[in-house]
Amino acid sequence: MKKFLGIILLGLLWCNIGFAFNLEQKNYNCLENDTSLKNEIKIIKEYNSKYLLTSENSGYGEALSFMKISKDSLTSYTMELKWDVVHVSTLKSLKGKTEFIVYTYRLSKDQLDQIKPLKSKFSNTSNMTTFELTEKELKNEVSIYNKITEILSLSKKEVVGDPLIYICNNGNEKTSKSNNSKPPIELINVMKQGCMGDNPYEKRKNFCICYGDWFYKNLNNDEFDKFIYSSKEDKIKFVERNNIVKTCDALSIFDLEKQKGGIIKKLN
Repeated sequence: MKKFLGIILLGLLWCNIGFAFNLEQKNYNCLENDTSLKNEIKIIKEYNSKYLLTSENSGYGEALSFMKISKDSLTSYTMELKWDVVHVSTLKSLKGKTEFIVYTYRLSKDQLDQIKPLKSKFSNTSNMTTFELTEKELKNEVSIYNKITEILSLSKKEVVGDPLIYICNNGNEKTSKSNNSKPPIELINVMKQGCMGDNPYEKRKNFCICYGDWFYKNLNNDEFDKFIYSSKEDKIKFVERNNIVKTCDALSIFDLEKQKGGIIKKLN
C-alpha cells in the first residue's frame, strides 16, 4: 500500500505549479454577454514569461490551449480542420473586468495546406502523462504558434459569425457552476496516466483508474483545485484520511480476479 501511495504522489508532482504572469488569477468563470453560455478557463502550466497552457471548458468538453502572454492578455489558436476554421481566443484584463473573446475565421485551401502538417503535442491528449515540455517540444509549440500567426496575418481572413464575448469573474468570487461542476476530465486523465506510467501491469492499471475516478466522483472543481495546489504533505494526509489507496487497492484485486474468471469461463 505504501508503495502504491509513493507511485501516486510521484505521478502528482506536476500539480505543484507556480504562476508568475501578470494576470494573477488561475481560474476564470466566464459568461457570454446577454446569454447563459458559460466558459471555464483554467491556467494549468506556465512555461516561461511568454507562454503557458490553459484548459478551456465551454460545456462541449475540455480543450488544452498553448497561449502567448502579451502585456495584459493571453492569446491562443484552436484548429477545427474538419470545418476548415480556426478560433482565435484572447483573455484580456481590462479596468475592473476580464474579457474572453473568441473570433472564428474560415481557412482557405492554401492556409489549410500550410497548417495541417503542424503537429502540436496538445492536439491529442489521450496518451498525455504530463504537461511538462522538453526544450525541443517547447520550441516546436512556439514555432507552430508563430507559423499560424504568420499565416493569418499575411492572408485575407473570412470571419465566421459574430465574435463570442464573455465577461469573466474577477477576484475570488465563485459562480454556481464553479462550485458544483466536476473536475476537468482532461486533468483526471493526466492524473491516471501519470499514475500508470508507460507500461502498467494490470493490477496497477486498475488501481490508477480507480484512483482518478475517486477524485472525479467525490470532489467538485473547487475541491479538486484545493487538492492540486496543496503541499505534498497535505496530499498524503488527504489520501490517507479518505482511505483512497486502501479502497482502490482492494478494488484493483477484485477487478483482476473478475477478469481472470471471465477468461477462464470463456476457455471452458
